[in-house]
Amino acid sequence: MDLAHAEISEIAATGGPVSAFSSRYEALLTSDTVLTWRGNGPGAGRELRRSYSNIHGRVFARAYLEKIERVRGLIPIEGSYFQFAPSTVVRLRDDEKGDMPDWIGWDASNFIVAEAKGTYAGGDWSKAFWHGYALPQCLQKAQQQVERVQIDIYGYALDVNFKSWSIASRWRTEENNFDPWLAAIDPVLGSSETPRENFEIAVSNLLQEHLARLLGTFGFSDDLPKLASKEASIVRTERFNARRDRWRELSFEDGRRVRGLNAAYADGFFIPIENNEDLAFCKQVLSRDRPSWVATISDEVLKMAEEGQFIADYADEKSEDYLSRNGMSLTQLDLVGEVSDL
Repeated sequence: MDLAHAEISEIAATGGPVSAFSSRYEALLTSDTVLTWRGNGPGAGRELRRSYSNIHGRVFARAYLEKIERVRGLIPIEGSYFQFAPSTVVRLRDDEKGDMPDWIGWDASNFIVAEAKGTYAGGDWSKAFWHGYALPQCLQKAQQQVERVQIDIYGYALDVNFKSWSIASRWRTEENNFDPWLAAIDPVLGSSETPRENFEIAVSNLLQEHLARLLGTFGFSDDLPKLASKEASIVRTERFNARRDRWRELSFEDGRRVRGLNAAYADGFFIPIENNEDLAFCKQVLSRDRPSWVATISDEVLKMAEEGQFIADYADEKSEDYLSRNGMSLTQLDLVGEVSDL
């Protein structure tokens, strides 16, 4: 459930399906007691295996950050100068070159800059962390990426503090028989204190952008992410549209009810659910022999984003078949019983 939730969030953030991980989970993994990819891992050939490793690395890193470290949102960084709020940018430090980290985001009190890595490389990683050996190369590279950026709030403070995260997943496969690892390092970077008011404004803008991307991915909006090769901005010039006319309530078999914008998800694509006919169609088409999900963007979070409010924290709710985190809930499609108007 944690991985499926993280994957849907990542798909929304990147503007479209990049992987059907949650629908192919059982096909890709063995039944080992630790996570082990079948054969030599997903993909045939070095380049494709590297691509799968990177994509899955992002899903696992996002799941870790959101579940364990209570990171509340992550938006992909685009370009070496990325404006993510009014007068607020994340950029390469002066005289630095190279790739930017994967994400800009937030938790209850900090900006977050994060980089995810995935690797099949060998070696005994326990020596690095328990016996003082050099850190694994992929983790070193991730650290280099987060260390080469700074966050500036023009007119208020330059090089403000942020929590940096470097997360590396080392995969175990049937062929390599390595110990599986997920390693994370989290130094605080920046030389200036972050003004609280500016932080809250920035988080409100990031939340609106995150939800706008969810709306587009779920099929409730035609808006596309604002992307550019060198410089980009996601500062909104129009009022956030929460699509109130399409909010619905779902009733589950266990008596639970959720309200907001709903979409079914399977095999990398989404279908909006607005009535019982939509629900019946999705169950008929999507539920055969593979996991299918229903994701709901909470009406409460949509209301706060519409009003430009700052949300300091969210209450997670989790059971075997249900997960609500960061304003979006997820359950299995077969457990949804009815759709009704609000």
